[in-house]
Amino acid sequence: MKENGLTSPNDPEDARRPAKGSEALEPQNRVPRGTEVPKAQFRLTVLSLVVALASVLVTGWLQWENQRLQEDLKHYEVSFPLRQESYAAFMRTFYEAFDTAYTGNTMTIHLSVYELETQFFTLEPFLSDDDRASLWDQLLQYEGMLLKLAADRDRAKGALDGYFESYVWYRNAFRRQLYGSLFEGTDGEGA
Repeated sequence: MKENGLTSPNDPEDARRPAKGSEALEPQNRVPRGTEVPKAQFRLTVLSLVVALASVLVTGWLQWENQRLQEDLKHYEVSFPLRQESYAAFMRTFYEAFDTAYTGNTMTIHLSVYELETQFFTLEPFLSDDDRASLWDQLLQYEGMLLKLAADRDRAKGALDGYFESYVWYRNAFRRQLYGSLFEGTDGEGA
């Protein structure tokens, strides 16, 4: 609609006609102004972003978990031989101290008790606080029994059998608790 040679700004023919020189500047697949992005395309875009974000988060978590497991494995590789050697030395000394007391050797029983405590100290870093306190109390009771056995002048068979039964009980209690603390992951460090 031209009035007096002028075109109206709301002329539909002018809106469809590109401005001079702008044909080369506008991309051919451009969505015209005023039209909406279809909801399906919007959902697909959001879903793609959610999947990408989830992928990044899961990958980061897996890497963190793998790092933590590698650290635990390295700690176990380093500490296991020390735990094993300390456990074996303690149990050997445990037996030798009883043998010394059982034979009535009052001269060397104090050295055996000292060696037993020394071997226990090599185990302490691997024990939780509760296990350390419990085992220390049991060790002191066991040492008291050893000293009493070594000093016992009544070497009647019945009296010695009672000491041997006590030894077996202490041995089994120490084996069960130490093994659980050192090798089954029940210590305070997470073995």
